[in-house]
Amino acid sequence: MKKKVLLLTSVLALGLTLTACGIKKNNSSGSEEESFSGPTCTVKFYISYNHYDKDLKYEPYFETKVERGSKIKKQPQTPESPYPEFPVFKGWSKYQVLDNYEGKIWNFETDVTPNSANLELFGIWVAQGE
Repeated sequence: MKKKVLLLTSVLALGLTLTACGIKKNNSSGSEEESFSGPTCTVKFYISYNHYDKDLKYEPYFETKVERGSKIKKQPQTPESPYPEFPVFKGWSKYQVLDNYEGKIWNFETDVTPNSANLELFGIWVAQGE
């Protein structure tokens, strides 16, 4: 009986250790799902500010969760332009509308999420040659 209790205790301890380390696990659909040891930030990507309106409940183009204060690892594919007059995609920005986008495009290599529950990023589109 002592061996069974010891074995069960060891298995539970190992499970808690793996969970606390943020090990990826498979969900019921078989795809990988990341677990986090701290609070998360939901990052929502919108094709543009015109495709965002809390009252109309536009669905984001892409959504992911990351630990607060960390880099965004999963990002969407570049969308197709919704505007014939602005066909060039410059990147994602936390600013909804930009006159000057230099230095305001999200840098996935260095930028980290805020210490809040949500972050909204908007596609920035410009005319050809800008």
